[in-house]
Amino acid sequence: MLPGIIGGFTNEEFEDKCTSNINYGYIKQLDHHARRIIIQSKVDWRDTDHDDYDGQFRVILVAQSDESANLDDRNLKGKIVIYPTSEEAENREDREKLPWFELIHTAKSKLEIYKSSRDQWENSRKELNEKYDELDRFLTHNNMKNHINNHFHAVHFEVSPQGFAKLGIDSDETSIDEEEKYVVLRQAFYYLKYSIHFHKHHHQKEDSLTTIIPLEQCGECDACKGKEKCVKSNNIEGLKMLGQLKRELTHLKRTYSSGGQKAYGEELGILSYMGSLCASLKHANYLCNDTYERECKYIDSLTSSFNVQANKRDKSEKCIEDINSTYRTYVAWAFSFISILWLIVIKGYIKYSENNQIDFTFDIYRSSALIIIAILCSISAYKYLVRRRINKTIDEKGFKSWVEKYYIISDQQYNKDLIHRILKVIFTAVVSIALCSAVYWIFK
Repeated sequence: MLPGIIGGFTNEEFEDKCTSNINYGYIKQLDHHARRIIIQSKVDWRDTDHDDYDGQFRVILVAQSDESANLDDRNLKGKIVIYPTSEEAENREDREKLPWFELIHTAKSKLEIYKSSRDQWENSRKELNEKYDELDRFLTHNNMKNHINNHFHAVHFEVSPQGFAKLGIDSDETSIDEEEKYVVLRQAFYYLKYSIHFHKHHHQKEDSLTTIIPLEQCGECDACKGKEKCVKSNNIEGLKMLGQLKRELTHLKRTYSSGGQKAYGEELGILSYMGSLCASLKHANYLCNDTYERECKYIDSLTSSFNVQANKRDKSEKCIEDINSTYRTYVAWAFSFISILWLIVIKGYIKYSENNQIDFTFDIYRSSALIIIAILCSISAYKYLVRRRINKTIDEKGFKSWVEKYYIISDQQYNKDLIHRILKVIFTAVVSIALCSAVYWIFK
């Protein structure tokens, strides 16, 4: 674990170079799986232009992972405290004298000294554990209120090996309303998430498909009265988590259907993640067997649907690219032919002066105009031919309509369409000849 959100998460101009990261095995050797972690950083969560708020908060995380030979029993439990940096002293020396900073800096120094000297780990581990316990006891609402006057929040959490994080506001905060509670829990969740999980294949700002959901309770069974997770409401949480991903998939499917340019493969990645999430939800009793089987069938069907749609669009784009490439070749050939023809016929339009210099009958302005007209005509012809070919090849109504439109027709209709095409060709040729003649007489 490392500080995942440092400085400006969305405001890249704000930086924090004084972060803390203390991570060690607290029972046995330094790299043992039973670990204790202390993380702190300053973040910018400003979401308003109000001049009275700067959005800068201090976040401190302390956590401990369980020791167990069973990988399914290695939970991570801890606490996240959040408060505005405006509650701290402006002077750095005064800030470092705050009790929690003294404990963090002392623990950080002891760990660095051990790594550089490789002295007895037993003594260093004991001292680190003492500082950790002291910091954990101090980071409570009652202790911090002597130093932080406003907006101090403590969030306790537990992360299971399957990746589910349960978060809650400490019971000391009785005055907080539901809206503020949700915001605090959500920000604490993202700070925890990015401290544990690092993405290599996309930017972390894009990784916000899922967020926190409330734990539902039926209010009738003993589990609810004891404020524990209610078995009767298991499907509610599981379906809500899956629903967040379904919403994104629906958006992607609509984007594809309307011809949007979303990156291919994103939906298949989400579907693969949904399959793993379903298995984890079932293992954690957030989905019953019937719901799990239904959701798996849904994922399989949707995967097939996206594959068909992706293949269809891939073929369409390949066909369009082939058409563009073909007509670019035609245009290049046309220019080559015109260039050769120009070099052969050009002798009739030049004259030799007494100094054996070649003079063109066209001045620079007429020559430039002629070149521009030729280029514009070529571009127009290229775009028209490409668009016409694409519309004929890829019909929006599907392959069946395309066949019916262009092939399953009567002989009379076929002959009529053929005559129309021949007339179009003759008309185009006549207009082209007339245009060339007009250009010739203009520049003669």
